[in-house]
Amino acid sequence: MWNESFFSAPQLKRDSLGSTIPFVTKPVRPSPRSPLLIRWIRSATYRFSYKRTLCTIPVAIFAPDADEKAVCYPKIQAALRLVEQHDPRRFRQLQRYVRAIILGAHPIYSAQWFEEDRTCELGLAYVMASTTTPSRLAATIIHETTHARLFRLGIDYAEARRARVEAICYKAQVDFASRLPDGAKIVPELQRWLEPDPAYYASSSFREREFESLSKLGCPEWIIRAVRWVSRTRAA
Repeated sequence: MWNESFFSAPQLKRDSLGSTIPFVTKPVRPSPRSPLLIRWIRSATYRFSYKRTLCTIPVAIFAPDADEKAVCYPKIQAALRLVEQHDPRRFRQLQRYVRAIILGAHPIYSAQWFEEDRTCELGLAYVMASTTTPSRLAATIIHETTHARLFRLGIDYAEARRARVEAICYKAQVDFASRLPDGAKIVPELQRWLEPDPAYYASSSFREREFESLSKLGCPEWIIRAVRWVSRTRAA
């Protein structure tokens, strides 16, 4: 879902419900299409990933080890079963809107929605974390599915309305979590995000977090400076 450039791209993320991994949202817009190279990389990565189908939805991990397979797939399946059991309407939306779930390794974000190819990306470390229970993971998936549904309704992710869009997605999470047997542990954490700070969702804030992620990934500083320059040029 990288639309104009890697740093003005439409991806979504948020708080990880008590995990040590932050969870925030990137600017999103369904058009124009991502650069060809980015689309090719995402397509190739998915094609060569290890996949299992859980509740009719393909779940892909690139080159997983035995522990990742043993933890991630049962946890995701348990999360999807919770949605199916406690919120059938949203489960049908999930099946309708989400083409695949992909586990990625973004150093900051715990989950993202890619509108261009209609995929939900979950952070591998987030899913692996012992603090990420199936209930928490299910609530995360509901958040991303709500973004997908809003796009289907023609509601984009323009900067001026991002905070309101995020509030809608958190309300969906709260509504879903309140249906779960252990929802009382999750709802208070989600309610803190019902009135998000618009400055947090500004495009400039997203760009700064992307620069931070490049640094955490070990990217050379000269490349980060070059990307900053390109980003400023495109924004001008």
